[in-house]
Amino acid sequence: MRALIRNTSAPSFDSRVETFAIDLPETIDTRAFDGADAVVHAAYATRGGAAEAVRRTNELGTARVIDAARAARVRRFIFVSTLAARADADSYYGRSKKRLEDQLDAARDLAIRPGLVLAADGGLAQRLWSTMRTLHVAPLIAGGRQIVQTVHIDDLCAAFQRSIELDLTGVLTVAEPEGMPMRDFLAALASAAHARYVTIPVPGRAGILALRALEALGVRLPVTSDNVRGLVAMRHVDTSTDARRLGVRIRAANESIADLAPAFIASRTS
Repeated sequence: MRALIRNTSAPSFDSRVETFAIDLPETIDTRAFDGADAVVHAAYATRGGAAEAVRRTNELGTARVIDAARAARVRRFIFVSTLAARADADSYYGRSKKRLEDQLDAARDLAIRPGLVLAADGGLAQRLWSTMRTLHVAPLIAGGRQIVQTVHIDDLCAAFQRSIELDLTGVLTVAEPEGMPMRDFLAALASAAHARYVTIPVPGRAGILALRALEALGVRLPVTSDNVRGLVAMRHVDTSTDARRLGVRIRAANESIADLAPAFIASRTS
């Protein structure tokens, strides 16, 4: 197994993994693709940096990874997209992921669309968890009625493995089938953290403008203006058919949160 990472001098996270350098969009050590059967492309900038630099990383960078895989005759290219990928998505995240999906060959490649990924070492859910534990506040965006469909990081990894084993192509959604309202999701996170919190109502349009102003000043918050755009426009997606294709059980949010709670807490105390 091989991994393309920015800091190849960092201690190895797994002695079985050979590391190669990447710093999109300019640097790709193409030796990583030699003889590979499948490439899983998960690199994507969501926070920090100027908008144009983020676009170059995400869009030109992904195009160059695809080109490198094609040049090395890699048989399968798997792109990590999002449940929100749509040409008419309100968020840059959703629109750009759909544009990148469109660069794939549906007959040989696969776009995996995860729900909100629950992991202890990063992502929106972990940032919300940390904010509730330390500041005892949570943003309630547009009333918190949006249905959030999550996926445990381990279930997502199992989906990658199964999709390769089954040689799946096209588009595959990977998220819990039912989901829960955002306000209930926040309550579940807080309950697992044993944290009291108050919600801060964030109206959609006004909240986006306020967050953009703070971002322009370099203020880092648990949610970005693009996060808010995506959350306001969130739609429930039927994932049952793809779950049957995979044969992988996707845990519900409450179950995932309970499983990850010890790791979340350890990440804040280590």
